[in-house]
Amino acid sequence: KHSLLSLSVQVYGTTAYVRTVSRGHFTPPPQVDSGIIAVRNITRNNFTEHTVSEDHFFTLLHYGFAQKRKQLLGNLVEQGGYTREQLLQLFSTLNLPPTVRAEDVSLETWLQLASTLFASAAATSYPQL
Repeated sequence: KHSLLSLSVQVYGTTAYVRTVSRGHFTPPPQVDSGIIAVRNITRNNFTEHTVSEDHFFTLLHYGFAQKRKQLLGNLVEQGGYTREQLLQLFSTLNLPPTVRAEDVSLETWLQLASTLFASAAATSYPQL
């Protein structure tokens, strides 16, 4: 499962788990242990390879994760102002089921979705991100 935070980190680099920091190292102790991750190979290449700006990508991510338990299609219609028909066609092209949730979409698919919506917005009636 992905989150807004995990995708935001992954789009810039490769993540690796370093170690766990137990809850006893904090005052007051939280309910869960924490983890340290390293981000390597930091780059903006994902944006240039997919011809999408960082602003458009992150705007789309925020639309998709606006209401966590909602399906992605509903969030994009509600938040982004796209029509259901436009998105169903795009989802079909990207092999995304219409019932998919934002947390189940890979980084690569998010980048393709953002790139396609951005390119289509310039040529059709898709709203600008």
